[in-house]
Amino acid sequence: MVFQVGRVTFQWAVDRSLLGVRDASSYHEMIIDSVVDTRALLAEFVAMTLFVIMGCGTACANGAFDGATRLIVAFAFGLGILVLAYSIGHHSGGHINCAVTLSLFLGGKVSLFQAIFNFLAQMLGSISGAVILMGIFPCEDDMTTNLGSNIANPGYAWHQVLFAEAIGTFLLCFVVFETAVSTHASCGSNAVVAIGFAVFLAHVFLLPIDGCSINPTRSFGPAVVSHLRGCPNYTEGGLRDLWIFWVGPIIGAMLAALWQYPFSPECYEKIIASNKKIYMTPAGACVCCDNVPDQFLKHNPYQALREQGNSSHGTTEEPDHFAPPPTAFGQGLKSRAGASGNAYKCFKPACFGCEA
Repeated sequence: MVFQVGRVTFQWAVDRSLLGVRDASSYHEMIIDSVVDTRALLAEFVAMTLFVIMGCGTACANGAFDGATRLIVAFAFGLGILVLAYSIGHHSGGHINCAVTLSLFLGGKVSLFQAIFNFLAQMLGSISGAVILMGIFPCEDDMTTNLGSNIANPGYAWHQVLFAEAIGTFLLCFVVFETAVSTHASCGSNAVVAIGFAVFLAHVFLLPIDGCSINPTRSFGPAVVSHLRGCPNYTEGGLRDLWIFWVGPIIGAMLAALWQYPFSPECYEKIIASNKKIYMTPAGACVCCDNVPDQFLKHNPYQALREQGNSSHGTTEEPDHFAPPPTAFGQGLKSRAGASGNAYKCFKPACFGCEA
């Protein structure tokens, strides 16, 4: 099923990666990709609806006034993301959060049009979930009195809440990039377990501060619907503070997208493609070398070691690829000596050139 509106083509079940990215020949082509996967939109809508019902519904049923109930609510939100991301990951990437969608777009993992329509689907899902909650929890049964809306709790200034939300969202998006996005991650399809626990940790941290958002779309529906419902015991502040739960997560998402570039596999490709002399150790560390024997100036260090008959540096078994794992970053290596005794210098890997 395909139809077109202007320059945007809506297609059911586009062949996309785990993150919802369609194959493209270039980064630029992927970003401006005008094909929108409508199956992904439906998946995001359904998942966001269920997420609001399960997460905010747990808060409505139990409240979040002490350590025990806060732990229950934190588990509900964390397990909600884990279960739903597993369920729809193969359809849309399982974003279920416009901050995650924004971060993935800025990181070059989701096209502009797909990101925009994912956002709209998530917003509609948040509203529909809040409307369903309104039917389940009448005013007198809603322990939060506002369908689980986020509010800056007494004792916390707006800038404290905004900063805390930015940190919590950064944690979530950072984990997404390093587990679900990175090709060097060891968790594979189990990345959603780490992501779910990141959401849980953020809620343990933020529930006493503001009820924990880290997800602007999750905050939007309950705040608007509970305000329109107008219960006599309605707790004011959901709409008033809503801007905080947009600005904070957006800042965190942008910082995570920026921070992921030095950790991305493309970084290694830029190093290898440069005109510098590169040596990659079996331990996975990229180093620039000024005076190294020719046999070590190869992109495949395992082959070089086999030619030398030297296995003291580690295994000489050749892997499928030779890009270093993320753990290679930050390994400041001291000067060593090559097989022939020539000295060479090593540096902390980076995309921005080599240090002498």
